[in-house]
Order: sequence, then C-alpha cells, then structure tokens
Amino acid sequence: MKFEIKEIDWNDSAVVNNISTLLNTSFNTYKNPMFDPQFLLWKHRDNPFGTSISLLAYDEDGNILGLRTFLKWQFINNEKSLCAYQPVDTATTPAARGKGVFSELTRVALNIAGDSIIYNTPNANSLPGYLKMGWNHTGDIKFGVIPRVVPCYKRCNNIFDFDEKSIELLVGMKKEHLSDNKLTTRKSYDFLKWRFLDIPHINYRIFWLSDECYCVYHIKVRNTFRELTVCELSMSKKESIGYFSFHSQIQALLNYEKCSYAVIGFKDIATDLQKKFFRLPLKHMKFLTKSSYDFNLTLTEVEIF
Repeated sequence: MKFEIKEIDWNDSAVVNNISTLLNTSFNTYKNPMFDPQFLLWKHRDNPFGTSISLLAYDEDGNILGLRTFLKWQFINNEKSLCAYQPVDTATTPAARGKGVFSELTRVALNIAGDSIIYNTPNANSLPGYLKMGWNHTGDIKFGVIPRVVPCYKRCNNIFDFDEKSIELLVGMKKEHLSDNKLTTRKSYDFLKWRFLDIPHINYRIFWLSDECYCVYHIKVRNTFRELTVCELSMSKKESIGYFSFHSQIQALLNYEKCSYAVIGFKDIATDLQKKFFRLPLKHMKFLTKSSYDFNLTLTEVEIF
C-alpha cells in the first residue's frame, strides 16, 4: 500500500474534525468528549510544554489512513529540565491495518522525537508489541481507594472550584519531597492552568485539608457510582496530618460530593499521604519507557492522556 505521511496543522479545522471522526470510528464511540475537536486542540496544540508530534498517513486519493500523536511533556530531575513524549491518540482505518501504516507512523514520530525521553502506559493488547520493540517495563501505576463507609456530618468549608488563586497558592508551596532521583513533572503556573483550569469538559475542584495540605479532584460517574478521582494530593514540607484526621476529612468530602469512594493513582511507591488510601491489589497500569530513568507519576500525568 502506498501512502504519504504529513504533519498535522492543528489550526486547520477541517483536519481536526476529520481526526475527531477517525478516533470515534476507530474506538467505536459517538461524540466521545476526549475526541472532541476542542479537547484535541487543548491537548495537542495548547500544551504549554509544546505542540505534540502529530502525524497523519494519507492514501493516493487524499483519504486519511492513520493517525499517530506523541504528547510533549517536561520533567525535572535535580532541577534539570528534560524533554519527553508520550504516545497518545492513535488510530488506523480498517483498510490500513496490517499494511505497515502504524509502524511507519511510529518510526517517523520516533525520529522526530530524537533523544527525548519516551514513555507510555499501553493496554494489554498493545503491550506485547511495545516489549518486542525494546521498550522497558519499569514498574506500574498503582491505585488506592477510600470508600465512603459511614454518614459524616462534618462540614466541608474548604472546597473551592479550581481557579487562578488556587494555582498561585500551589505554585508558592514548598511541597513534600517525593523521590530520590526520579523524574517529576515541571508544575509551573502555566502547566497547572492548562491542566486543571483550561481543560474542556472536566471541572476540577480543590479541597484544603489544612492550610498547606490539599487535593485536586473531579467527579466521574461509573455505572451507578460517583467516583471522586484525586489527581493531586500533596502537602508542604513542614506540614503533617494524622491518619484519623485525614480519613475523617476524606469521609466528609465524599459525603459532601455524594460520592461512593475516592481513588488515587501513583507510580510504584506511594507518598505518606497516598499510603493512607487502601491499596487495590488487582488494579494497575503497566509503565514502559525507552529510557533508563524512573518516574514519579500521579493521575495528573496519565488519567486523560
């Protein structure tokens, strides 16, 4: 099969609409908000770390055969900035499957990425292919949960919609030390604004457990359950919070939001705060990378990408 690969112009609305249609068709969804043109532009064009590596394969008649995108990211390690990419939105039409389109799109994307760090959380179907290509399995994204167990009448006065004031407070905090020599996302003002405030279709809130301990979350409906998804949970270096105080406040939050449980994700080893959640032993996401680095990740980095 003959095909041509071109970089995507995210300012071309017709192309963006075609990509949205391709993704919905490929994943058998209808108007999936994660494939909405507005969401795709937020994700791939407006990212403060830079525009995604974005490629389309076309046949000789100009029809789209496949899509491959690598989301650009920036990590820090001992204050050193490192460029990284995560393969994200990918699709091929039925006619292009098994014809080398996906492999060629991947080859071209990796060539553009050069020596940058590449990482991914593939599903069970694509995992063997990544391992065959030489990617390294360097641990898992693991999960913890706190169920709402009893009615709680403690008032929640410290819940706010995530706004620019929230960003200023988070940037100004000197947070707990998370790791030794692991890569962490550079969480600047621009990043936090993009990730939690400018994002389409998802409304984030912030809950202050104390003056310098907080969680950033949103509500997700799963079947008949309301899930409180915690993306960020952190405190300042000088702060501490006891087990029972923490759980009573989370119970109050769950009661206030009418959620059945709170869930959190973390890479391999939880922080002191994350350890207060009950581990889900059978739920995890494989983490692969084409580098020798290890990472500190939460749902901030992997939840919607």
